[in-house]
Amino acid sequence: MSDQPEQWIERFEWQGKVFADRPQRGSLLKLRASWERRAVGIRVQRNMPFEYILRAATPFLSYAGLQAIAPAYSDYDDSLGLHLEGDADVEVVALDFERYRSAMTIDDLVVWLDGRLRALRGSTRAPILVLDWAANDPDARRFNHLLRSTVEPIADVRVADNAAVAHELDDAYHDDREAQTKGMALSEAAVMLTAQRFGLVWLPALLAPRLKALVLDFDNTLYYGVLGEDGVDGVKITDAHRAIYEQVRRLSAEGVYIAGLSRNEEADVLALLDQRDDLPFDRATFSALVVDWEGKASGIVRIAEQLRIGTDAIVFVDDNPGELAAVGSAVPAVHLLHAADPAITAAGLRLLPRLNGYPTGTASAIRASDLAASAARDQAAAVAADPGEYLRSLDIRLTFRLDDPTTVRRIAELSGKTNQFNTHLLRLSEADIAARRQSEGMRHVAVSLVDKLSDSGVIGAVVGHQEDGAFVLDEAAVSCRALGRDLEDAIIWHAIELMAGEPGGEVIIPFRRGERNGPALRWVERWAAVPSGAEGIARVSRGPSVEEAVGAAVATLVDEPVPS
Repeated sequence: MSDQPEQWIERFEWQGKVFADRPQRGSLLKLRASWERRAVGIRVQRNMPFEYILRAATPFLSYAGLQAIAPAYSDYDDSLGLHLEGDADVEVVALDFERYRSAMTIDDLVVWLDGRLRALRGSTRAPILVLDWAANDPDARRFNHLLRSTVEPIADVRVADNAAVAHELDDAYHDDREAQTKGMALSEAAVMLTAQRFGLVWLPALLAPRLKALVLDFDNTLYYGVLGEDGVDGVKITDAHRAIYEQVRRLSAEGVYIAGLSRNEEADVLALLDQRDDLPFDRATFSALVVDWEGKASGIVRIAEQLRIGTDAIVFVDDNPGELAAVGSAVPAVHLLHAADPAITAAGLRLLPRLNGYPTGTASAIRASDLAASAARDQAAAVAADPGEYLRSLDIRLTFRLDDPTTVRRIAELSGKTNQFNTHLLRLSEADIAARRQSEGMRHVAVSLVDKLSDSGVIGAVVGHQEDGAFVLDEAAVSCRALGRDLEDAIIWHAIELMAGEPGGEVIIPFRRGERNGPALRWVERWAAVPSGAEGIARVSRGPSVEEAVGAAVATLVDEPVPS
C-alpha cells in the first residue's frame, strides 16, 4: 500500500467499526474511503440472494483496498448450471445447502458439487471461492469436512468458513421474518458478519499473497504502561491483552514471522521476556527483535533485512497513530494496524486483510525455524576458512519432482511471492499452472532442499515448455531462503534437463526487470550475453559449461518419481 499519512489516520478511525464483533450497517454506511482501491469483477453462482451480503461488504472491501465493480449474478439455480457471460476476476459459489438436505445424501451432495466446481474450473481462470454449509449439525459438519478434502486438488479453489459465522451467532444466525423481504432467513447480524468475513478475510486471501511478518510494538500495545518508567513488574497485562497473545500464537503457528520493535533499553525488554510469566512470549518467540532509540521506520527496514523479506510483506502494530503514520510515510509499502484498544487490536489481528484466511501448509509451518537455520548457516559460512567446503559439509540434498500435481499450489506461491530470484515475474496462479498441464509440452519442476540444519521444503519452482526445437524457460523462482549457497545453477539447469528430456540444445530465457529481482537478472546476465539492466530474451546453449556448473554443485541431486 502507498497511502498518505492522512489516509492511514483515516483507516485507523475505521478500525472500531470494521473490526467490531457485531458490525452495524448504520455506522458503516457513513464511511467513505479516500484511498486507492483495486477494482474486482465478482461473478456469483448461487441459489440464494447473495447480493445482500455483497452490498453490505462494501466498507469492508474498501478497508481492504478493494472495490467490487458491476457484480454479475446467476439465476437462483439449485442445479448450479453456471452463468459464465463476460469476464470475472473472482468466482463465488454461494449455495443454501439446506435446500439439498432431503434431495440427496451428504456423500452424493459432495460428489455433485465436486463435479460442478470442476466444470467451473474448466471454464474460467479466475480463482473460485466456495462458501461452506452455514450450520453446526452433524450433516453440515461432515459435508464441510468432505468438501475441503475434495476440493484440495482443484486449482485455485478455496472454501470459506461460513459455518464459523453460523456457529458464532448460534440461534441469532436465522431470522424467519427476513425471508419475507430478502428471500432468505439470514438475520441482519448474519448478513453483516458474513459481509465482514467476505470483505476482510475471504476475498483478500483469494486475491493476494499472505503477509509474512507481524511486527509488534511493546509499550501500551502488548500491555498497559511504559517499561522504562513502570518497570518489568509495573506494566499491566489484562484479559484483552491475552486475546492479542492468542492471535499472535495462532499466526506464529501458521508460519507468520513474529518480530518486536520497541524504543526501549534492550536489557529492559529482555528482562520483561525472561521474567513475566503472564507474558507468553520469550526471546525465541521473535524471529527478529529491534530494541533501540532509533526511528521505527529504520527498525522496520532492519527487520525486513533480517527476515529476508520486503517491507510490503510486513504489518506493523503500534499504539501511537502519529508514529504509525510516520512509518507509513517513510516506508510506504508497509501495512499498519493501530493498537488503540487491546480488544480492537485482537480483533484486527483476527480479521486483518492478507493476514488471515489462508490455507496453512508445510511451507508456512517451517518458515520461522528455517530462518534461524539460515542465519546460523550464513554466520558459519562467513567465518569458515573455505566457505565452499563448509557448504559441502552441510550435506545439502536437492530433490526434483517433475509435473507433480501436488506441488501446483507451492509453485504458484513461489511464482506469486518470490521477488529477489524470479526471472520473469509471471505471477502464475494455480489455475494458470493447471491449465498449462493440459497443454502438450508444458512442464514444471518443484525443487525441495534439506541439509543438516533444517528441512526447507519446496524452495524452487521451474516452469518451461518446448518450442520450435528449443526449450523455453518460462520462469525460475527460488526462495530467498535458498540463496547464498551456490545452488541456483543446479536448481535451474537440472530442472530444465528433466523437463526437456534430453541433454544439449538451446534454452530461451525470457526475463523481466522488477523492483527487487536483481539476483535473478544477474544469473541471466552471467549465462547470456545481455547488457546489464536490460530485459527481454536471452539464449543459452546447454553445453559443457552447463554440465560443469551442475556437476560443481555443493549438493546431492535426487530425482523423485511422481506417484502414479
